[in-house]
Amino acid sequence: MEEELRKQAVQRHLAGESPKAVYTSLDRSKKWFFKWLNRYQSGATDWYKEHSRAPLKRPSELSIVDKEIIVSTRNRLDSSPFAQIGVSAIKWELHKLGLPFRSDSTINRTLKREGLVKKKTRYSPKGVEYPYFTEALCCNNIHQMDLVGPRYIKSDGRFYSMNVIDLYSHRVFIESNRTKEDDNIAQGLLRCWKSMGLPDFLQMDNELSFRGSNRYPRSLGLVLRLCLYFGVHPVFIPVAEPWRDGVIESFNDTYDKKFFRRQWFTSYSMLKRQSKNFQQFHNKNHRYSYLKGKTPLEVIEADKFKPLTLGPNTRMPKLDFLPDGTISLIRFIRSDRTLNIFGEKFEVSKDLVYSYVRAMIVTEIHTLQVYLGEDFVQSFEYRMPTEFSS
Repeated sequence: MEEELRKQAVQRHLAGESPKAVYTSLDRSKKWFFKWLNRYQSGATDWYKEHSRAPLKRPSELSIVDKEIIVSTRNRLDSSPFAQIGVSAIKWELHKLGLPFRSDSTINRTLKREGLVKKKTRYSPKGVEYPYFTEALCCNNIHQMDLVGPRYIKSDGRFYSMNVIDLYSHRVFIESNRTKEDDNIAQGLLRCWKSMGLPDFLQMDNELSFRGSNRYPRSLGLVLRLCLYFGVHPVFIPVAEPWRDGVIESFNDTYDKKFFRRQWFTSYSMLKRQSKNFQQFHNKNHRYSYLKGKTPLEVIEADKFKPLTLGPNTRMPKLDFLPDGTISLIRFIRSDRTLNIFGEKFEVSKDLVYSYVRAMIVTEIHTLQVYLGEDFVQSFEYRMPTEFSS
């Protein structure tokens, strides 16, 4: 319809009708009339058709050479053991080559067009406030710990990897063990604290090796007693909510893809050696957007952080007693008002239904205290054994 009006307007003018008479009768503007008259006079056969308004060339479009550099850099990183392949890593490699590029979005857009970006499935929150241990204040404020495994080495059995990450700097510690028994975990933590230093809080999931016993839930396990002995506050995330330990879970994925599945390990001893090499490579070279493109060691250096480490000759203490301290458990309270503490159930106030609470076991007074955010709500007597066999 619009194209016919344009043709009609020009034909009427060529027949001798004045411009004003034409565009007034067609209920169009003077500008409209002369636009299409000029198009007609250009001699184009399709003068009456609308032209695309899109720019012929996007000003930010990369040259073919630049695209090839980005893609080849990404592929080279992907073929390198331990290396990252994200935007920050690519930018750093280009910088080392003296080839600075524009923005993260430009590189990311190029990778997407080449099919080199995989979408991650993101957790959709419940819409319930979760105000506990989500952000570290400084280095060694919060460590997250998790076990990976069992994994298997052909002809040399299975193993577990105890992975620890500092929430603030993303520095990691990796300890491989044949089993996940609590004495192995405790020895691994001792070595971790000699290297990374003691954290204020150690956050973990509800793995039995971390907490103690299903049969005797109040008999605190070796790992918990070790934490309390050295003044570390253990924190357990909600049951069946691994995303609350999201930083270490993300590193576990990196460990799996960039270390364990990228090499052929002929023996367990080789794996242990190589895991330490990967630990050092990660802390020195892996760059995080969360850290504004810095590596973990660069963050620590920039903050001039001096960790409180255990001495190199520190041995496992004799933990045949219950040290003073506090253990926190974050729990979601459902409609049955049940607070689950290592399998033992307590009925809490109806005001706590459909909220996350922080339950704190205070060992010196044998009490379980329940908080909603920073507000104290109620407490329960919580008697625990005070003596343990060596």
